[in-house]
Amino acid sequence: MFLEFPDFGYGPASTMLALVSRIAERHAWQVVSAGAAAEFVGRQLPGAVCHELDTFVPSSWPGFCGIAPPGSVVVSCTNPEFAAWAIDRGYRVGIVDTLDWMWAKRPAGLNVADFHLVQAYFGGQVTPNGDRRETIRPVADPALWRPVGGGQQPGTALVSFGGMRLPGRDDLVAGYVRWLLSAALPVLVEHAGVERVRIVGGRSDLADLVPPAWSRHPALRVGIGVDRATYAGLVQRAAHLIVSPGLATIYECAAAGLTPLLQPGFNMSMVLQARDLAATGYPHVSTWPWLTEATQAVAAMAEDDGVCHVAEHVTATIHHADPGGETVASALMHYLERGDDAHGLSVPVPAALPDGADLLATHLARLT
Repeated sequence: MFLEFPDFGYGPASTMLALVSRIAERHAWQVVSAGAAAEFVGRQLPGAVCHELDTFVPSSWPGFCGIAPPGSVVVSCTNPEFAAWAIDRGYRVGIVDTLDWMWAKRPAGLNVADFHLVQAYFGGQVTPNGDRRETIRPVADPALWRPVGGGQQPGTALVSFGGMRLPGRDDLVAGYVRWLLSAALPVLVEHAGVERVRIVGGRSDLADLVPPAWSRHPALRVGIGVDRATYAGLVQRAAHLIVSPGLATIYECAAAGLTPLLQPGFNMSMVLQARDLAATGYPHVSTWPWLTEATQAVAAMAEDDGVCHVAEHVTATIHHADPGGETVASALMHYLERGDDAHGLSVPVPAALPDGADLLATHLARLT
């Protein structure tokens, strides 16, 4: 059984793990991905055979033919262009897509996939009548994410950047992390008196991105590529959460009833999700000053153009318009004043949607 997902942060990778965790012993898994995403899954899927292939890049796709025999069953996660290519090459492809809501146009041929599961989106998503796509509830592993009802450790904070992968824009991600930490750490430690700050993310150089003035501070600990269970424990024990607005993170925090501060984000999906979460009335979202203009503009753009448009705005902000990080510092100050009666994050999605792990298990049993 081949599991394919792009090296684009931890979202597709963690979704895949959450969906197959209940049936981990039923199949001989072969993971096809690259970089930190492949390592993230390979460490947590016992016995899996891992194949390094950058499936986000079309020029790499022919290499898949040397990995998977013709007619193999492939589960492709949040990479519709690759899925369409694999279908055209005669593979038996099932699709899981966490960002289906974001695609203005889908590749031809997906309608003949063996199954097509799309994660519901709290910002609105309509699957037309007669469409073969099956909408599933938000994916958050119930073994790790359930209402915690307290247990946070006073004086602790977690700053999480997720997988930190934006293909072709590593410098932007590094600059964003330095910018955010330069603004957030003084507020947390010097203003709020937080005694322990854990910084986690997927980049191997994460420790080097901590501003020099803080790199040896005794309150700070850096964790690189922590596994899902460790991460869930850190999130649920922290008194203050400053997390990226990735969709997996939003749904996990909602499942646990947590009250995080959402960062403004550095890629197009994060920025759109931050906008839509703020629109639900959730008060703790740090948003870019250009949010309205940029999100209106990218709605009419192809994905690649939209990614570049957002990246240009982020770069201009962190280097010129707001180099001191007032965007984050002011939102963090407000967040720290929330009090004990703060309401947890919740997302408006239909309660009756089917469970993705159950549907995936049913489809795979049918295909094997």
